[in-house]
Amino acid sequence: MIKLENICKTYSKGKNNAVDALKNVSLNIKKGELTAIIGKSGSGKTTLLNIIGCIDTSDSGNYYLDGKKTNKKNEAALSAIRNKSIGIVMQEFALIGSDSALENVMLPFYFDNKASLKKAKELALSVLSSVGMDSMAAKPVNKLSGGQKQRVAIARAIVNKPSVILADEPTGALDSKTAAEIMALFRELNKNGHTIIIVTHDLEIANQCDRIIEISDGEIIQ
Repeated sequence: MIKLENICKTYSKGKNNAVDALKNVSLNIKKGELTAIIGKSGSGKTTLLNIIGCIDTSDSGNYYLDGKKTNKKNEAALSAIRNKSIGIVMQEFALIGSDSALENVMLPFYFDNKASLKKAKELALSVLSSVGMDSMAAKPVNKLSGGQKQRVAIARAIVNKPSVILADEPTGALDSKTAAEIMALFRELNKNGHTIIIVTHDLEIANQCDRIIEISDGEIIQ
């Protein structure tokens, strides 16, 4: 499903100063895998996730998603890929606090001109139910706990039935009990066929995945 070939990414940090975030990274991830990417802060794991998620682009190398090359696509094309094929879960939830849980989950449909509001609402309610949040659908997100917010974020990530779910430190802001509940939810989603990639610094979380990829100084070392 995901194929990276010699991906390089460099960030400029002031005049005559650059950081090689990724160095010739090659990687294959099969459909249905639950994969963890681990590494220290600054190792390049979030940059790697952003490239896989079409949030950022590489300076060189090739990236194929579902057999289709994403290189050289413009921002509009990358946005369409993100909205259709990729669900993203962020550590800090990235929800609209004043909107309800339901409104947040419906958000991806606002970028689809063909979406029916009635159908979008039905799908959003169904997905909220699947993550145990249907009773909180009308509640503003800023009134929810951390674990509840993460469940809403996961619901929003899967409402469009994406090919792959990317999660950047999804348990980093949660207590251990809630983190275990969120990982159980990811495992259930994976069991139901979702391909999931989780960036984490927590080995306990990583060890619950099928596969662990370790990155250091922009290179895959294990």
